[in-house]
Amino acid sequence: MEYAYDDWCIAQMAKILGKKEDYQYFMKRSQNWKNLYNPKSGFMQPRKNGNWYEPFDPREVNNNYTEGNSWHYSYSVQQDIPD
Repeated sequence: MEYAYDDWCIAQMAKILGKKEDYQYFMKRSQNWKNLYNPKSGFMQPRKNGNWYEPFDPREVNNNYTEGNSWHYSYSVQQDIPD
């Protein structure tokens, strides 16, 4: 989640500097958070071998999250809020 935000920040700097290719590259990468959103659970959810990690409890703090849980990180898409 934080990498997606970091990529968005890099894209914004590239845009200011007029580096169009870098801007497009990092904007695309900033959308990678979507690979962690599970529409069935409604949360950002870890994956294992391409599948959703089970059992899943959004309140659990474990090795899949650092200093938070799925509730915390599911709101961490500040770079992609709809207009």
